Amino acid sequence: MAKKLKVGLIGVGGISVAQHIPGWKNISGAELFAATDVDSDQLARVCEAQGIPHAMKDDKKLIAMDEIDIVDVCTPNVFHAPIAVRALKAGKHVIVEKPMCTSTKDADKMVAAAKESGKKLMVAQHQRFRPE
Repeated sequence: MAKKLKVGLIGVGGISVAQHIPGWKNISGAELFAATDVDSDQLARVCEAQGIPHAMKDDKKLIAMDEIDIVDVCTPNVFHAPIAVRALKAGKHVIVEKPMCTSTKDADKMVAAAKESGKKLMVAQHQRFRPE
């Protein structure tokens, strides 16, 4: 059996709980391994309820974890680019909630970091997979 990819979730607010966590749990080849959020109470509640074994306030520590293969960025939009670039430079694949970022300059930085790292960068534009 192939190794499960370990996912680090950055931001455990509404979109994470409503969409991202259930999505990851439906992927047999992925495991929610760690999460981070600036709200310690929300972080503790979500990690306990969802069985996420590692919780921390500092996203830099999550990104630095050797076990993490994929970083899922579910923060306010203004933080998408710096977190994604840091994760890509650390050798992680990145999925980022829409919108990708707040400027074309930041988008260019994100794409460049993905190209330089050889890792995947995906924007969670789930609407493109709808039948209509």
